[in-house]
Parts: sequence; structure tokens; C-alpha cells
Amino acid sequence: MHRSMIQRFKKLARWGPLLAAGILLGCSTIKFAYNNVDWVLLHKADHYLDLNDTQRKRADQLIAARMEVHRREELPIYVATLKEVRVMLADNLTPEELAIIRERIPALYRRTMRDSIPSIVSLLVEVDDAQIDHLQARFEERNSEFASDFMPKSLEVRLERRVERSTTMFEYFIGTLTPEQAELVKVHRNAMPLTADDWLAYHQARQNEFLVLLRQRASKPTLERFLIAWWVNLAGQPPALARNMEINTHTWSEMILALDKTLDSTQRQKLLDTLDRYIKALGELVPEKTA
Repeated sequence: MHRSMIQRFKKLARWGPLLAAGILLGCSTIKFAYNNVDWVLLHKADHYLDLNDTQRKRADQLIAARMEVHRREELPIYVATLKEVRVMLADNLTPEELAIIRERIPALYRRTMRDSIPSIVSLLVEVDDAQIDHLQARFEERNSEFASDFMPKSLEVRLERRVERSTTMFEYFIGTLTPEQAELVKVHRNAMPLTADDWLAYHQARQNEFLVLLRQRASKPTLERFLIAWWVNLAGQPPALARNMEINTHTWSEMILALDKTLDSTQRQKLLDTLDRYIKALGELVPEKTA
């Protein structure tokens, strides 16, 4: 894969692996991506923990078991939720409908992550000191990449990149924005507080706490509680970060509602067609008895 394509995927993946795959490869290959996500997760585990052969086999088994449950129990909920979202987006989106969407979609992530943590912890309790050092180095590498992407020294560049990321996301769903729509996105995004510095600091603090727990050989329940608090609930955010995140959530809602009102029939149909492709592709992945 070309270097620029890899960099683009890494940025898009922050929206979610399936969305990133769909944007880069086309939704017709979403089934291929889902069917091979076990390999991706195993590679990711190895990347962060430098697994030995026994651990790699154990990780492969844990991932396969987790994916089987996800396909049977959670994937049908993904499909049902996307169908509900499609109905809401078929005409002018209301604030009440957007509130439902903004609750339902994150809830899918929270459930998936919460139910995945026990398997992750089962692997983490087997790592040695050298692997914890390796994990620390990977955290530092990831933090450096985040800072490079989201925290350039120039305020102008930082704002431009933020608008560009949002524009790219919207254009994937509705097609090229009109000049008026592009300005609408720019105005709303520039009105949002910058949170990257505080966000990185928050996660660095959590990473350090997590590494201490691993070095102390914390119990499975302790590690599970910590990861649920961190990855699922985003607990312990500094008040300033939590406040700015709330402001941004509100402004995002205003932007989406304002943009929705400007969609022409072609843009609206592209949005619905995109959702239909995801619904169809994911629906075909649901086990027949479950479906």
C-alpha cells in the first residue's frame, strides 16, 4: 500500500476501523475487512506487546472466540441501528433524532469495547517486563504520531487540518460540499475549542497509570476496571477537557443539523445509498439463524 494511503488510513481509522476500510476500499469489500479483522487485531496485539509464540496462539484463540460472539450477538444490533439511522436521515434531521443517533452509535462502541476487555486482560496478565517496556515504547510512538497529526505548532495549520478532516468525512457521505456548505463546516469547526493538547495529556496520564498496574502484576479484575474506566467511560478527564468536549459535542450537533438543512436531493441520496451499502454488507455477515 502506498505510504500516503497508509497515512490516510491511520487518520481515518480514528473514526472506526470499518468506516476507514469502507472509505479507502469501498463498501463492497467491507465483508472482506470484517472477515479478516481477526488477523488485524492479532497483528495489533503483536505490535503493542511483541508476543511470543505461545502468547500469539493464545491471542489468536481469544480473538476468534470474541469475533464469533460479536458476529452472533452484536453485529445484528449494528445493522438494526443503521436501519434506524437511515430512516431518520431520509428527510430533514430533527434535534431529537440527532440526539438518538449520538446516543446509539457511541453505545455500540462502548458495548463492543466493554465486552472485549476481558479477553484483552487475559492476554495482558501474561506479559513480562520486557513486553511492558515494549508497550511503553509503542505508547510513546503513538503519542508522537498523534502530536504530529493534531498538534502542529502553527495555530493556522492546526485549524486548517481540523476543518480538512471534517470536510473529508462529510464529503465521503454526501459528496463534494458546495462553497456555502464548506464555509458552514469551517465556521463551526473554528468555533470549537482545541482539545488535542489536553486529550493527549489525559491519555498519557492514563497510559502511565496502566503501565504501573502491569508492572505491579495487578489482578484481572483490577485491570478490567481500569480499562473500562479509561477506554469505555473516559473517566478522570480534567475538568477543562471535559467542559471543552461538551462544548464541542454541542457545536458538532449544531453543525450537523445546519448542514443537513442544506442537502440537495443528490447529496441526500448519496448519503442514503452509502448507508444502504453498509446495511447490506453487514447484514450479509450476520449468521443466518441470528438474522
